[in-house]
Amino acid sequence: GIRKDFLKRCFIKHKTKASAFKKKGKQSKTDTSQVQPIKIKYVIQIKPPLIHLDDPKEFILDVAGSQDRWSSKVKFTQNSAETQSSIGQIEQSNVGRIQNLRILPSENNETKYNIDNLVVTQYLDANEIYRLLKSPQFYALLPPECRSCSIKVS
Repeated sequence: GIRKDFLKRCFIKHKTKASAFKKKGKQSKTDTSQVQPIKIKYVIQIKPPLIHLDDPKEFILDVAGSQDRWSSKVKFTQNSAETQSSIGQIEQSNVGRIQNLRILPSENNETKYNIDNLVVTQYLDANEIYRLLKSPQFYALLPPECRSCSIKVS
């Protein structure tokens, strides 16, 4: 019930902070050339699995969200017999809440592959998980053995 919903909201498809930046090296207040946006992990699952020789192995994924958009090549490197799907992972900038998805084969081969289902899972970064776990409404849902654990966020 509530605990399952909490874990699902914490670790899958959750809006992350839009203005999160990681700084590299020493910077002056006006130098923004070294500021890099934090990359988060996206897991892409496609059905049916890409198991035939003529199935494309690389796709171009376009993602548009509430805060940003990007386009990237995705290689599906794993096949899951349990879910009957192929799985790929990429790290990209945060788009906020995902609003639009488009996926196309990157090669111009004449494949007969038809996508039945596409799932894009957007994971949180460590700071976002830490902030959620510290908030009172979610802290109460943690199992007692996890409440005494300390979390190190670097």
